[in-house]
Amino acid sequence: MDNAEFKQEIIEYIANTYDSFIDYQKITQEILVEFDRITQKNHLDYYLAYGTLLGAVRDNSQIPWDYDIDTLVKISDMERLVELLDTELGDDFYYDYITKTQCYPAPCLRICKKGYSMMALHVDVFFLIGAPNETKKRESYIKDIKKTIRLRLSKYISLYLKETPQSNIGRLYYIVLNSVYKMIPGFLVRSKERKLLSKYRLEDSEYWISYQDVYDKVYPRYIFDSSSRLKFGDSFFSVPAGFEEFLNINYGNWHNYFPINERFDEFYNMKKIVDERQASYLESK
Repeated sequence: MDNAEFKQEIIEYIANTYDSFIDYQKITQEILVEFDRITQKNHLDYYLAYGTLLGAVRDNSQIPWDYDIDTLVKISDMERLVELLDTELGDDFYYDYITKTQCYPAPCLRICKKGYSMMALHVDVFFLIGAPNETKKRESYIKDIKKTIRLRLSKYISLYLKETPQSNIGRLYYIVLNSVYKMIPGFLVRSKERKLLSKYRLEDSEYWISYQDVYDKVYPRYIFDSSSRLKFGDSFFSVPAGFEEFLNINYGNWHNYFPINERFDEFYNMKKIVDERQASYLESK
């Protein structure tokens, strides 16, 4: 084999890997279409968010190196959304959330396609909640949210993922930490979550946040005063009227692209994670 032959192998390998990644994107887009169908039919507001919104605004589609889809729904619509998913979600799909499964590990509701792991391919539904107007109180509130989310994740994630650190020290720390969290009663975790989710009413709050442990951004409520529809792939979906301000808050200069090596690494690493989690899911069946 010479350099040219090996180069051709590399090209074909990457092309085949990316084609498989595109198949993953099509699955999450299919889930989003079903979610949109239900919410539009029942006049329930939602908004594309984070990288999904960025793709809709900048690229009119999914970001080419990202498969994940994120949405936002007001916490005041959470119970109604769950009810609609229970009664109207198509036979090819399923969802999970803390209202359905006590040992659910994530802070968001996830809608999935049957045959695929909830930890691998999904549409994430994060809930918008109210926040204090005072900066220090808001910061303290966000820290409390993150601690509670980490508690749920640490307590239950081992039921869904069998991954453990590779080093002996890391593995020992992982085992000890999970043992400690497992001793904390689940009802205490759920009680804390209910209090945090309902502590500040949306209609009384000038600032809103998303209930999760990754983004600690704060949004003026007027960003979500209304919605519009933007093209995302082959269809149109809902975005907040203040989508540009939302993107500015989260990404700053969001018009530019990362260097190709960073975009490639993101696609390749995401593909590997989804492959591993889906394979583990199928093995457990």
